[in-house]
Amino acid sequence: CRTLIDQMCRTVRDLALGLRPSMLDDFGLQPALEWHVRDLMQRSGVDVELTVEGDLETLPDRHRTCIYRAVQEALTNVIKHAAATKAHVRVSYDDCIGLEITDNGNGSRRVRSDGHGLVGMRERVALYGGTIQAGFADGDGFRVRASLPLEAAP
Repeated sequence: CRTLIDQMCRTVRDLALGLRPSMLDDFGLQPALEWHVRDLMQRSGVDVELTVEGDLETLPDRHRTCIYRAVQEALTNVIKHAAATKAHVRVSYDDCIGLEITDNGNGSRRVRSDGHGLVGMRERVALYGGTIQAGFADGDGFRVRASLPLEAAP
């Protein structure tokens, strides 16, 4: 029983850290994304390139969390559905926050717009007045694009 309880506690702690890693507060969004990408590459074997444009550390905390979770969910979908060998994550910040995740996989050609991952991303981004478009990229692969204004929607 003690081993089972210890294992359950580790699982709950890992889930909590995955949802909002303390690294996001301690070091910022870019280092948290870099850590997530490295961890995902080690676990999955998918080569992920991360490009960051702009100073993400000046973003409000809620926007940093939203971006982190959207990247996390999009990359999870790449691993689960795309059969990809490469992915690229681009986060930009100028007058608004832009996010694009692409992969070279074939994925499932039957994209479920009601899948929990995309629905969760859409709801999270819409909460801050943003939008997401998801669909097949030119040629092979899949693309998720998000745009978030800095001011939250009323």
